[in-house]
Amino acid sequence: MIEIGQKRLLLRRVRVKDVNGKHKMLPKIVNGEPVEELIAHTVSRVTRGELNGHFCRDSGRKLVATFKDGDILELRPQGCRKGIYAATLFDIYSWMIRAQADNARMAKLRELKAKKEEARRLRALRRKIEQS
Repeated sequence: MIEIGQKRLLLRRVRVKDVNGKHKMLPKIVNGEPVEELIAHTVSRVTRGELNGHFCRDSGRKLVATFKDGDILELRPQGCRKGIYAATLFDIYSWMIRAQADNARMAKLRELKAKKEEARRLRALRRKIEQS
């Protein structure tokens, strides 16, 4: 398994037009030997679903997720190079834990609010009965 960011050897490829007019990628040859170069390994994946209309110009596009060296995750709409959002995996992990804790706390606060509202309603009902 190749780790993200680890250097690996790749053949340098060039785009060549064949006799039929179609383009294809062939290894670059210098002095009779293919040119190899070391590059940092990145992993890119495209989502199955598409963005909905909440994102204006990006609606209908898929998301591209790329892991870069330094444990960085980049997200961008497919076909766009401007709207790149990046975060470290540690930041994403801490955000997920914080969001889960916030959701649990908000659920408890909603229960407390419902109890207070019920008590307020009962007090108002008692006052109404006492005044009659």
